[in-house]
Amino acid sequence: NVASGGTGQSSYTNGQLLIGNTTGNTLGKATLTAGTGITITNGASSITIAQSSTTVKYYGAFHDTTNQTAAAATITAITLNATDLSVGVALGTPTSRIVITNAGIYNLQFSLQLANTSAQIDDVTIWLRKNGADVSNSAGLTGVPNKHGAINGHVILGWNYLLTAAANDYFEL
Repeated sequence: NVASGGTGQSSYTNGQLLIGNTTGNTLGKATLTAGTGITITNGASSITIAQSSTTVKYYGAFHDTTNQTAAAATITAITLNATDLSVGVALGTPTSRIVITNAGIYNLQFSLQLANTSAQIDDVTIWLRKNGADVSNSAGLTGVPNKHGAINGHVILGWNYLLTAAANDYFEL
């Protein structure tokens, strides 16, 4: 009993904790409550708190270490040859494909360094393809400065697209 230093409680269920109660200066039984993105599993003499699998963030960071060349007026997929970080996103076959393993909303970001070896400014159009089909309104046009003296013209650009994807969709630039 509480007057003798006890808890005042006599029976419990798995995962219950004794929590202080200022009313009567006693202890009451309570369990933890899961919140957004958190699961709680009550066991015999144990409580496990974990991140819900529905809140796992999927991502991939990839790059390429080669120079890629595109002929004028020719569609050329940009390839990647290395994975920096990846959870639920991977390089596909061919390596121009970025494969999404899990359905969700993704922010596809990229940066490219373009070089121009000619004496005129060259225009480059870059767009996104999803499962082999062009994504409407995703194309952007940029001018790459011409070669000046012995120095090729260069430009670095970066864009991003906010996209929905189903499991196993793939994207290409």
